Amino acid sequence: MGQLDGKRAIVTGGASGFGKVISQALAREGASVAVWDVRKEGAEGTAKTVEAAGGKATGVAVDVSDSASVQMAMAQSVEALGGVDIMVNCAGVMYRTPIIEMPVEEWTQVISINLTGMFLCCQAVSRQMIEQGTGGKIVNFASGRGVTGSVNSAHYAASKGGVLAFTTTLGMEVAPHGINANSICPGATDTPMMRGGLTEEQVQSRMSSDVPYNKRIGKPEDIIGPILFLVSESSKDMYGQTLFIKTP
Repeated sequence: MGQLDGKRAIVTGGASGFGKVISQALAREGASVAVWDVRKEGAEGTAKTVEAAGGKATGVAVDVSDSASVQMAMAQSVEALGGVDIMVNCAGVMYRTPIIEMPVEEWTQVISINLTGMFLCCQAVSRQMIEQGTGGKIVNFASGRGVTGSVNSAHYAASKGGVLAFTTTLGMEVAPHGINANSICPGATDTPMMRGGLTEEQVQSRMSSDVPYNKRIGKPEDIIGPILFLVSESSKDMYGQTLFIKTP
């Protein structure tokens, strides 16, 4: 406990799933947290759970696909926290549509949030960290589907493949400033986004097939250990790397 005492963190997509669990975990380790989400009530709700547990947090409404919105959210977060040392980018969307039936609007939305949004957030936080001059940690959520592809979710796979390539490059560019930028691929995990309208039987079948060695669907809490590693001094020599969790 306390390995992040005094650190200031931003977590995108913090209203639910990975983002909510990570916001709470960082706060338990002593960080003050700005919870970002497009849903204002969701962001504030997670912040309230952090504060109820004795941590410090603020909820920030933001559309990560919009540059002006990201800039405003960054300014609001820096004012509230006094700066930023950690950013974990969890915000994302996923749909299940075959390529031949996919509306261009759906493709554009997924790429705009999952990839362009990642770029905008990383650009904004990198500028802030460089201005502060004290380094920092950036963790971007990718997916094994960015490597293997994903039937009926080509836009999701494409966006996550882009995140992998983008983060490798980001890691090299910001390393001279003492910033560690890496990505993480969590594998099959039971989150609201992954369920996406599936029946319980489909959830069990599709998710467990991604983890052939124990057939256990991951829980968002499973990601806490790897995330704490990536945002702590334990990963000080890692940049532009990808950590795969339970992905065949």
